[in-house]
Amino acid sequence: LVPPTSILELVAPATMDGGDVLWTGQDLLVGISSRTNQEAVDQIQATYPDLSIISIPVSSGLHLKSVCSPLLSHSILIAESSLGAQIQEAVEARCGKRYTFIVVPDETTSNVLCLNNHLVIQDGFPLSESILAKFAKENNFTLHQLQMSEFIKADGALTCCNLFLNLKLFDLMKE
Repeated sequence: LVPPTSILELVAPATMDGGDVLWTGQDLLVGISSRTNQEAVDQIQATYPDLSIISIPVSSGLHLKSVCSPLLSHSILIAESSLGAQIQEAVEARCGKRYTFIVVPDETTSNVLCLNNHLVIQDGFPLSESILAKFAKENNFTLHQLQMSEFIKADGALTCCNLFLNLKLFDLMKE
């Protein structure tokens, strides 16, 4: 969709936090929160008019990915909370039944990393772990559980503690 060498610089008053940006493989869901505004969404849409961008109101909490994560191109993990329900309702209102929602009872565990056939989850939440273990088994994923209790104390989560690198882009930059 977006050339790997392109960088979009948002112009004020646009603001955007990476925690409000969720790529499903089909749509770019952008949480409108205290950290991300509609102006940012409008600027991205103007630059990439063919990209499906969907604004999702985030009425409380830190940002969109505080209560949801992409799993497969057609499924989203979501917390069983009032904010999770609001986000699911907003996604369904804009996307119909394009996505299946996997619901976990612990808000903290709705923030996961799904990389290739690996699912990385936060350890210490047995009810959510059983739901995610079942998902991993049904979809031939290897499940990895990490102890994140110290990060959780500072409102950190798995997606806050990672950096994805496009090694092909680095190779292009060397040339």
